Amino acid sequence: MYSVNYCISLSGYADCLMYTGDLDGAYSQARLMLDIGQHIESPEQIRIAREILKDISVKSKRPLLPDEVQGAMGRSAKTPTVRLWMIYF
Repeated sequence: MYSVNYCISLSGYADCLMYTGDLDGAYSQARLMLDIGQHIESPEQIRIAREILKDISVKSKRPLLPDEVQGAMGRSAKTPTVRLWMIYF
């Protein structure tokens, strides 16, 4: 049930609901998409869900939750931490 394809469908559905004025329904679908994206560890689906949630937030004047903010670093126990090192010569 949890897949990138399911996320893509939720994205389209959330967009349709948002543009027809059903902001609560759009939020529910986008939030579900974000949760699934985090579960399947798909950075692209997480990014898209957060963009939709941001659009809904602007239209509804509802603040975003911390994990809905672009760049939020919600990690599961399975997600490795990546450290970048700068080397100067």
